Amino acid sequence: AGVESVVNRDSADFELNSGEKAQVSSEILSNNIQIAIKVFVAGVTAGILTVVLLVQQGVLLGAMFGLTIQAGNAAVLWQFVAPHGFLEISCIIVSGAAGLRMGMAMIDPGYRTRAHAFAQESKQALASALVVAISLFFCGILEGSISTSGLPTAFGLTLGISIAVLLWSWIFYAGYLDRRRVLSN
Repeated sequence: AGVESVVNRDSADFELNSGEKAQVSSEILSNNIQIAIKVFVAGVTAGILTVVLLVQQGVLLGAMFGLTIQAGNAAVLWQFVAPHGFLEISCIIVSGAAGLRMGMAMIDPGYRTRAHAFAQESKQALASALVVAISLFFCGILEGSISTSGLPTAFGLTLGISIAVLLWSWIFYAGYLDRRRVLSN
C-alpha cells in the first residue's frame, strides 16, 4: 500500500495542512538520519556493511523510481523529488564516504597504528557527519513542505540543484582548506 501511494500518485501536491507538513517533515528527517547514521557507523566493519547498506538504498530507490516511471508518473516523481532529492542523496553519499573513511583507516592505517588511524579518521568523519546532520534537517523541511506542495518541476529543479551546488561547494572548499592546513604543517 505504501508503494502504491507513491507509484500511482496523480500529483506531487499531497494537500497537507501545516501541521501535517510538520509531521511529515519530522518523519522524513528521522528516517533520513537513521539511514545516514547506519551507513556512517557501519564503517567500523572495515566499510563492508557501509557498502552493503549503500547498495541496498540504491536498489530500493532505483526500484521505486523504476516502478513510478513504468506506471507513467515520471513527471509527478520529478515534481516531488527535484526540490530535495539532490540534497538527500548527497547527504547519504557524504555519510557513506565518512563511514568508508573510518573503514579504510582499519584496513590501511599507513604509518599509524590502527587505533591511532581510526581515531584520526573518525574525528574527520564526525565533522562530515555534522554537515550531514545539518543538511538533513533542511532536507526534511524541504521534503515535508516544498516537495509535497506540487510546485512546478522547473522551480523544484532550480531549487534542488542550487542547494546541492551550495552543499558540494561547501564540502570542496572545506576539503581545500583542510588540505592546505595539512600541507602547511
